Amino acid sequence: MYDYIGAFSYLAPLIFIILKVLIGFVPFIPTTIFIVIGFALFGQKFGLFLNYITGLMTAVLNYTLTRIYGKRFLNFFLPKKSIKKYESATRQSTKRFKKVLFLTSAMPFAPDNALSMVAGFKKLRFKEYIKIMTVAKFIEILIIAYLMYHLKLFLA
Repeated sequence: MYDYIGAFSYLAPLIFIILKVLIGFVPFIPTTIFIVIGFALFGQKFGLFLNYITGLMTAVLNYTLTRIYGKRFLNFFLPKKSIKKYESATRQSTKRFKKVLFLTSAMPFAPDNALSMVAGFKKLRFKEYIKIMTVAKFIEILIIAYLMYHLKLFLA
């Protein structure tokens, strides 16, 4: 993947954005690997920027499309077993659900894209959702950058 995206030189950021957003619609694939690829391809600052923007774009698209299409959208991307599990999350109080959404979205390797879809299904207000995701996605990317830095020092 690294070589594929890197081969596009000047178009690499655009290709990266498109691929990362598309992968975000497959909830069971953790986007963490693409965050690592983004840092490797574009460096710390530009990689942070691209990963943050694409993370927010994917989250907002998942939320919005679920708001528009409802359970049909969930059924298309999530297995029925997972939908039942996530539906229990929608029965939680809004305050508790917001905490779960924040913690899940801030943790690397967590199914935050699936939970973004569920947030749209729960009818969580967009303003509240975007506040949560703006902070949580930034924390997730910083955690991954921190881990990458220390792993690099450990391996060197």
